[in-house]
Amino acid sequence: MCKSLSILIIEDSESDMELIIRQFQKANYDITYERVETAEQMRAAVEKLSWDLVIADYTLPEFNAPSALAIFKKSGLDIPFVVVSGAIGEETAIEIMKTGAHDYIMKGNLSRLVPAIERELKEAESRVQRKRAEEALRESETLFRKLFEDHAAVKLILDQDTGNIIDANKAAAVFYGWSREQLKQMKIQEINTLSPEEVKEEMEEVRAQKRIHFEFRHRRADGSVRDVDVFSSTIEANKRTRLHSIVYDITDRKRAEAALQASSDEVKTMSQQLWQAAKLATMGELASSIAHELNNPLATISLRVESLTAQTTGDDPRRRELEIIGQEVERMGNLVSNLLQFSRRSQPQISTVNVCDEIEKTLELVHYHLRKHNIAVAREFKPEGPLIHADRQQLRQLFLNLFTNASDAMPEGGTLTIRVTKRPEEKQICIEIADTGVGIPPEILPKVLEPFYTTKPEGKGTGLGLAICRRIAQAHNGTLNITSDGGPGNGTRVCITLPFSNGSNSACIRDE
Repeated sequence: MCKSLSILIIEDSESDMELIIRQFQKANYDITYERVETAEQMRAAVEKLSWDLVIADYTLPEFNAPSALAIFKKSGLDIPFVVVSGAIGEETAIEIMKTGAHDYIMKGNLSRLVPAIERELKEAESRVQRKRAEEALRESETLFRKLFEDHAAVKLILDQDTGNIIDANKAAAVFYGWSREQLKQMKIQEINTLSPEEVKEEMEEVRAQKRIHFEFRHRRADGSVRDVDVFSSTIEANKRTRLHSIVYDITDRKRAEAALQASSDEVKTMSQQLWQAAKLATMGELASSIAHELNNPLATISLRVESLTAQTTGDDPRRRELEIIGQEVERMGNLVSNLLQFSRRSQPQISTVNVCDEIEKTLELVHYHLRKHNIAVAREFKPEGPLIHADRQQLRQLFLNLFTNASDAMPEGGTLTIRVTKRPEEKQICIEIADTGVGIPPEILPKVLEPFYTTKPEGKGTGLGLAICRRIAQAHNGTLNITSDGGPGNGTRVCITLPFSNGSNSACIRDE
């Protein structure tokens, strides 16, 4: 199979040209050629066609190889330029090679022309391929640099091992407030709020391709901190691993999410309040419907007890039993009144109350009950306790419900601890009521303050006691919180906070 070759021959001898052509024909080349003798002819030939190589006689009457080589180099051709001559010495040959000729062959040794040309053609092809690869690389680098530097997103190139910022684009300089040169002198740890160990761990995840997306908080030159989304990919360069990171500012999105969450929480709270109001309204209807039925028989019993008491003398042993019955009837009437608090607000009877004194008087009411169930009372308060503005009956109802609940939680006996402490800095007193009973499981602890929710067996409770207690505390501008470890023996702790007796809660109670 013939190989095609186009040759520009600079030669004044027709016969010498034919000898050159014959060498290629012997090597099975299909030759296209043109012979020129002057500089003008050479320039015209170079502009007219594309050549694979140039073969030039060193000396012509009006032209020579060095002049041809100068024209060749000026044209920008990257093909073999071979000098053929029969009369120049070795020094001249070396000099022409230094100026850019690719090879030198004596006319008396033309047999080595084709092998030399083929070698030069291969080298020329290699040079062309290298040049194309270099141009492609330069083009790729230029395109990457353009895309990197002018991209609207913030971009960083990091050394994965050290965290050094290798490069940063214009958008990064604008976002962070440091110049690109300043950023390239920094480490990613200087702008990331994570610890160096955490940053290293994140980079290792990227190296292992386990994760490419992270949320960070980045510092800026002005000291502000922004929430950012970072997408990273690894780049292997010069046996080092680089990270190409794209940074997106998500501060506004995070704020919007927080606002949405707050709004959602507010809606949830309002929904709970509406649901609570609906339950209270239902209970109010129930309380109103049964109050009349309860009060009428209680009134009848009370009248009969008063009549019987009037018929007994002071030393009659039955008189004490009748007085106890009267006290219990009165207490039942008060319980009905407390039930009605959820349907309508009665006018409270506000007075200055000694908290510790009211605790003691309430303990007297349940003394027999506590002793019967082997419950010891630990008093961690002084008799001359703090004074507050409160409704005495409501306060006693509050303590009575809590003491009774604590007793029910200790069926095998235990200790009821009552602690009263001042919180001067908050202008409050704290009343703690703790038991050593069965405790409340964590999953139901948030529900125990809801009306009608009870953990007691059927017939043992209505689920109103704790709800009433919280309502009484809130009515006195205070709070009621319950904590429990949920295990037997760990018990339950109720903390009630109420303002000091300085008038701070009086207006609130009157407005109830």
